[in-house]
Amino acid sequence: MTSLIARAGYSCPSAETGSNKTIAIAKRARIHPAIIDFVSYQFLWEPGCSCQYRKGMDRYHDSIRERVAPRLDCGKALQSFARKPMVVSLEAVQSDESGVARRTSIFREGLLEDRIALITGGSSGIGLGIARVFAELGATLVIVGRREDKLAAAKQQLMREVPGAEPVTIAVDVRKHLAIRDSIHGIVERFGRLDVLINNAAGNFHCPTEDMSENAWRTVIDIDLHGTFNCCQAALAGLKASPGGGRIINITVPQALSGWPGSAHAASAKAGVLSLTRSLAVEWGGYGIRVNNVLPGPIAGTEGLKRLYQDRGVADREIERMALGSFGLVDDIANACAFLVSPGGDFVTGCDFMVDGGRWLKRGWA
Repeated sequence: MTSLIARAGYSCPSAETGSNKTIAIAKRARIHPAIIDFVSYQFLWEPGCSCQYRKGMDRYHDSIRERVAPRLDCGKALQSFARKPMVVSLEAVQSDESGVARRTSIFREGLLEDRIALITGGSSGIGLGIARVFAELGATLVIVGRREDKLAAAKQQLMREVPGAEPVTIAVDVRKHLAIRDSIHGIVERFGRLDVLINNAAGNFHCPTEDMSENAWRTVIDIDLHGTFNCCQAALAGLKASPGGGRIINITVPQALSGWPGSAHAASAKAGVLSLTRSLAVEWGGYGIRVNNVLPGPIAGTEGLKRLYQDRGVADREIERMALGSFGLVDDIANACAFLVSPGGDFVTGCDFMVDGGRWLKRGWA
């Protein structure tokens, strides 16, 4: 058993390794990918080392016995070992200063140098994660949000985490057509162009349709659909001036394709965004502008995951719907966006880039 532990890259006080140091990740030991999925999200991480996913000893003990051990066919030995405290370190999963899980960078340094990227909803969650990866790759950032205080905090965090990053922040509501037009035009005047627009600003909450007020419906439609249209239209002149061809990425959801009981307002708005993306890909393709959708699944550490799943007590059930058996990371979405705005995305437009761990393949709602 100890050799399996060492091969898998685990360090355990009770293992006969003589110390708590981590050894090698599961991939190097050719351990089944299920164990990598598991340790990424379920184990108790070492304090001061990597992210602080402290979901409780009982939960990860039970999970490895019930889910991982059978998949690995390790029998009673691994199941018994899972009852003992352990810490894990993965090269593929790191953390930032706030404890947010990170993927190891897969892109060359300076990939997005000289690119001007504007990200709406950029002060937290997926938007902030995209901003961080873009900054690490050398992009000049403009992050848009509604609240000055959250934008200021996001700017300070980016400047601490990414040496040399100096993001521009704009407090504006994407629902306000004239305000967002003036804000984006100001950025184009300042930099002479806009290379990348990431439409990430969104609103959502769980509510049965029969109980939904007109205001609740309208608010989400205004943010998700009208806000995306407002930003795209305002950014057109700047994107046309991009020497490498402008890029637009609209962050949507897989449920825009399947429907979303309990979130019909968000699914409807995002379905409209899918259609808008395809329309603009054709209308604006002649300008060299690529327009694509990125469709995230449930992403760990985000407000959306908390409100839609964790607060409602259905997070475990949602994990069961994930083909890969775990929630994604913010970096998974950020890396997909980085690819699409890089030269790798030169011949990609009008596509739906599904980044959901196979969730869309298991659509059962019960």
